[in-house]
Amino acid sequence: MDEAAECPLAETDDKFSEAHNFIERMMIEYHEPMAFRYNLNAFLQALRNVTFVLQKKPLAS
Repeated sequence: MDEAAECPLAETDDKFSEAHNFIERMMIEYHEPMAFRYNLNAFLQALRNVTFVLQKKPLAS
């Protein structure tokens, strides 16, 4: 069975995975200021997208 189909917040989980990817890149690129900054900005945007996805998800009644 598809794991994404079972998760009620699959889109949110995807955005968290995206943020996780960027924070891993930040650790790798720590000593490269521009690459680190680009990944930091992408990480912060990915986390903002988590809140946007949660806000557009209708509440269960």
